[in-house]
Amino acid sequence: MKTTNDLNQKYSTATIASNWISTILFLILFPLGKYSTGIEDEEKLSLIQTHALLGLAMLIFNLIRTWLFFKSKRPSDLKTNSKINDKLIVWVHNLFYV
Repeated sequence: MKTTNDLNQKYSTATIASNWISTILFLILFPLGKYSTGIEDEEKLSLIQTHALLGLAMLIFNLIRTWLFFKSKRPSDLKTNSKINDKLIVWVHNLFYV
């Protein structure tokens, strides 16, 4: 089974950048949230404030990322020359956005 894809078609730079920023924020927020569960109340307040601000930033970047995803041109779907696989690729890709 041969997979074909036009490598000249790519996501926009803004879409890629917003995706990476969201990923980096998630990689900071998750351990920060886990760490804040086991500390004293005095330290916890500043960590919760930081966590909330970074979470708000992540929300904003995800909203921008979603808007860019639907607004900008996307690469065509991957073709495998198998009707079942081609449909599965589209369904799985769309499920990521649900």
